[in-house]
Amino acid sequence: MSRFRPSPSVNARRISTTTGKVWSGAYEKLETTLTNSNYSPMVRPEFHSKKIVMLGSSTVDGTGASNANTTSMHALLKSYLSSAGFTVYNRGVGSDNTALMADRFYKDVIIMNPDYCILMPTMGNEGFHNETTTAGRVAVMNTLRNGILKLVQMCRQCGIVPVVATQWPTDRYDATHYQYARNFNAELEAMDFHVIDLFHAALDHSLQKALAAAVFDLSHYNDAGHRALAKSVPPSMFDKCDSQYGGLLRSPKGYILTGDVAKDTPITYTPTYALDSYTVALWFKIDTMPAASTTVFSWGTSAGERIIVDPDGALKYFTNGASTIIGAAGTVAAGTWYHIAITYNYISDIVDVYWNGAALYNVTQAATSAFASWAIGRAGTTAYCKHTNFKDVIIYRSKLTAEKIRQLYEGVISQAGLEMFAPLNDKVLGVGSLLTNLAPTNGNLQVNDGATTLTAVNAAAATPS
Repeated sequence: MSRFRPSPSVNARRISTTTGKVWSGAYEKLETTLTNSNYSPMVRPEFHSKKIVMLGSSTVDGTGASNANTTSMHALLKSYLSSAGFTVYNRGVGSDNTALMADRFYKDVIIMNPDYCILMPTMGNEGFHNETTTAGRVAVMNTLRNGILKLVQMCRQCGIVPVVATQWPTDRYDATHYQYARNFNAELEAMDFHVIDLFHAALDHSLQKALAAAVFDLSHYNDAGHRALAKSVPPSMFDKCDSQYGGLLRSPKGYILTGDVAKDTPITYTPTYALDSYTVALWFKIDTMPAASTTVFSWGTSAGERIIVDPDGALKYFTNGASTIIGAAGTVAAGTWYHIAITYNYISDIVDVYWNGAALYNVTQAATSAFASWAIGRAGTTAYCKHTNFKDVIIYRSKLTAEKIRQLYEGVISQAGLEMFAPLNDKVLGVGSLLTNLAPTNGNLQVNDGATTLTAVNAAAATPS
């Protein structure tokens, strides 16, 4: 039996990245030969490097932004994440498809020795726009899927955490583009890697294409669109998602009852990174109807946005200093679970409210107050949110579509763009407690001082279905 003898040497060679780009350069790479095959030995730095490479085409490279170095998606992500110690590298080349990205993966990505790689190929660059038949379109989407999965595996083979971007709408989209992109994104979100949701960042829900105020040309976003893309990414996911599987989450059993609480905001949440657009959703059940108008939950700046229940069961939405009845008397009854979701896009200023998975109210208004906090109840009130059960507090960083709200109502939670998911099935609810967050992010709901009557209701009890 012969003894295996490794290659006698490992050599450093200087190689160049893709040329002609602002980020082009040359770096050293280790090489060796084993059994007549070439290998690049992986080396890790002696410190936590916290590097993120964005691999894609023209949007990654900043096309459409007034200044690619300051107002593009990659520049904004770099700015947002710098405070957390991350460095973001742009590796976008216009018109690249998945095959071309794979061809330059080793010289443009591996050489940076990153912790994460955000993969952003598009159906347009794969050739979808040129197809006029179902067979042709399906073939393109299969090529895109296979190309993304290949890039995911290439990342994993090299010890890099892959993060895949959903397809995002452009001004070129029509109903066919929208349908294929939506279904493709749903498939991505169900896989085991992490996904960032760019689809909803600047989506015109009625026209099923990019918002007119966000576009630069048929295929690219302007500064507002680039900002929307960047702000739809939960920044703290890069602190956590390498320790958590991607895919869809399910609502676990159990919930929290406020009881005879004597605290204006028994549970609160303060996001580390500000949200522009958002979706807020939860389940609630009132055991005893309130004696006066009561804020069930609030958000924004100084509780500028609120959902209010009146003693007669009327449901109100409070914003811009005034409340609007969005559900007549009897909409809310004691002892019944209800699901509510509020969605908002800061570019369009459109607010939608959903009730038990269906559209209830819509308004276009001046911008809502900045999303500085979320709370059960309302700061400063004495009409406390008593004898109310809460479950599945969910916050996304974009305005979700009606079908996504229905999915939340059915108990299926996508991790794409998920800022926070608190199932409220915690069993320990002491003052100061940080409640479980199942999203791939840092940040938790917290039990506040004075909230001493909160009760964990066992999983055996009735819960929403």
